[in-house]
Amino acid sequence: MSKINVNTWEPESGTDMTMGASGDTVTVPSGVTTTGFSAAKIYSSSSAPGSPSVADVWYDTVNNLAKIWNGTAWDVMSNVFSAAGGTETTYTAIGVDYKVHTFTSSGTFTVTDASGSIDYLVLAGGAGAGGNSGGGGGAGGYRTASGFSIAIGDHTVTIGAGGAGGVNEVGGTIGGNSVLGSITSTGGGGSSARISGGVTGGSAGGSGGGGGGGVGGSAPGFAGNSGGYTPVEGYAGGAGYTGATFAGGGGGGSGAVGVDGLSGVGGAGGSSTNNSYRTGSPEARAGGGGAGAAEGNTAGAGGGGGAGAGNAATGTAPGGSATANSGSGGGGGSNGDTGGAGGSGIVIIRYIV
Repeated sequence: MSKINVNTWEPESGTDMTMGASGDTVTVPSGVTTTGFSAAKIYSSSSAPGSPSVADVWYDTVNNLAKIWNGTAWDVMSNVFSAAGGTETTYTAIGVDYKVHTFTSSGTFTVTDASGSIDYLVLAGGAGAGGNSGGGGGAGGYRTASGFSIAIGDHTVTIGAGGAGGVNEVGGTIGGNSVLGSITSTGGGGSSARISGGVTGGSAGGSGGGGGGGVGGSAPGFAGNSGGYTPVEGYAGGAGYTGATFAGGGGGGSGAVGVDGLSGVGGAGGSSTNNSYRTGSPEARAGGGGAGAAEGNTAGAGGGGGAGAGNAATGTAPGGSATANSGSGGGGGSNGDTGGAGGSGIVIIRYIV
């Protein structure tokens, strides 16, 4: 860590002063009188200086920001980034102070004072699952980035709704897209359901829906990452098993493909993904829904992050619905029953203050 000790002076008329290189102590030139004030310090480093004094200046080389110590915290000195919208919170992680804007419903993110850079998570709505031994619903598209440049002005935020579960022989519906200005995440793909002689419904999405179980015909899973982004938004759903002991395939998740259904065993949903932007601690979201199976067999587990589990119980046996604002898929229903609904999406924005 380098520093410069700087005295305050009152130069005489016409006197030139030259500061030393970083790490040197400034020498007061002949003809310049000091006022007797205590020295301030200027630091340049990747981590905050220890034991600073009021008015010390630190240039943060990681985030390229100049900050001044106010006695309790480091204040950014110039190009102050300020914004409003959503639920606003703050936290400190590894000595860095963050402000967070969390949108659980649609609104506007307004940058007021200066353009700057943000970290974001834009998560679309998860899909509903099919009924009648249906596959699991696909997770909503999961897009995240750090250091994203954003301009002064209003930026529209749209939160995608979760897709509805299919009733009996109807497949689940796709989740809604989520948007932050120019960033769009694709809704999760709905899964198919079993019908006599095959399956019906299903679609691709941010993560694909799982294939429904059926007797005869084919029951493929559906593709993920329909937005074509890099890195991918999510993964494909698993295929349904179409033998006599039919079972659906798991919905695709943001972290992995859904598991294929096997004889009498529904596929598990693809795994969720952790993100720490909202609180500084990892939070799992966007898991694929678990698949349903024929009565008395074994249903698939959800892929975490609030995803719904499948069902294979006798009698009334709907699939599990995903948690709100999780972007996860719903779970497939058992024979003749309803698939679970997908979870709505969320938009999380954070930046250094």
